[in-house]
Amino acid sequence: MSPYISYVLPSGGMAFWIRLSPEYPVRHLIKIPQLKILRTDEKLNAFRFGFASMDEKELEITVDFLKTALDRF
Repeated sequence: MSPYISYVLPSGGMAFWIRLSPEYPVRHLIKIPQLKILRTDEKLNAFRFGFASMDEKELEITVDFLKTALDRF
């Protein structure tokens, strides 16, 4: 998903910030209810991605859904 996003793996914790490329405004993603984005930073064009409650399959589904959403921009 490198054309769409960048991120730094956290040294700890179960969440990290995903920064979107400029052509993909975070304000558009927050309108998609299936993504349940609760924390954003519009200056950085980023959102907080928490994964503590997800298993591997749920993570795959979420990443696939996010990619599909970004493909539609």
